[in-house]
Amino acid sequence: MNLNSLFRVESLQEQLSNSRTEVETAKKEIESLNSERNALLKKVDKLTMEEKKAELSNCHKELLSLRDEMKVSQEKLSEAESKVAQLENQLRSANRSEPTDAGDETQIIHLRNNPFQCAVDAHSEAERERLKRKAVCAISIPTESIYSKLLS
Repeated sequence: MNLNSLFRVESLQEQLSNSRTEVETAKKEIESLNSERNALLKKVDKLTMEEKKAELSNCHKELLSLRDEMKVSQEKLSEAESKVAQLENQLRSANRSEPTDAGDETQIIHLRNNPFQCAVDAHSEAERERLKRKAVCAISIPTESIYSKLLS
């Protein structure tokens, strides 16, 4: 072997050694980056879970609030219905006890055409329907929004 080939072999061995060192450095850097990435992924998962828990907690609070509102509305509806029934009974008993000059037949016609009674009946019916719609809306709308939040 001549001197050039020895020099060339040594040069190639040195390049090989340098390349191996670079490979080892790159592997260590990749491992470091992988561990960093894994740590970041864990943080993202934790944050995502905390956000979901917070959103679920908010939805639960909203649901409880709406349930309380619904109970109050139902109580008001029940009170209003009982008051309407009581007033209707009072009105019926008041109309029955009033004698008329023309006899029973005229009283029946009079009650049938009484505009005040018609207005009271229409108002009572409208109020019942409004309270029913309000109660139904209070129940159905939030549930849909809560389920859509939970599913997303």
